[in-house]
Amino acid sequence: SEVIVKELIGKVETALSSGKTDSFASFFTDGFLFHGCKGNYGKDLAVKGLTLESKTTKFHYMSSKFIGKDQIEFQLGNKETSGFFNIRLIGNAWLLDSGKMAKC
Repeated sequence: SEVIVKELIGKVETALSSGKTDSFASFFTDGFLFHGCKGNYGKDLAVKGLTLESKTTKFHYMSSKFIGKDQIEFQLGNKETSGFFNIRLIGNAWLLDSGKMAKC
C-alpha cells in the first residue's frame, strides 16, 4: 500500500505545483467527503482548502494499510496536524474518497 500511496502523493503534488485546480480535483471521487474539525466538506471545498493549505504546509506520508482489495487508508501529517484518507481503485486509478482529521 505504501508504494501506491506515495505514487499518488507524487502525482497530487505535481498537480498542486502546476496551479491547475482541475488537475488536482481529478484525484477525488465526486462523492468525496472530508470530516474536519469545523464541519464536513465535499469535494469542491476540500479541493479549495487543500490547494490553499499546500502553499504553506508540507504533508508527509506517515502510514497506510489495505482495508479491502480495492481500498487503502493512509495517514498524512506534520508536527502540527495529521489526517486519515481513504482511496479507492476506480477503473485503473486510485482516487481520494474520504478523509478526516486525526484529532481536533
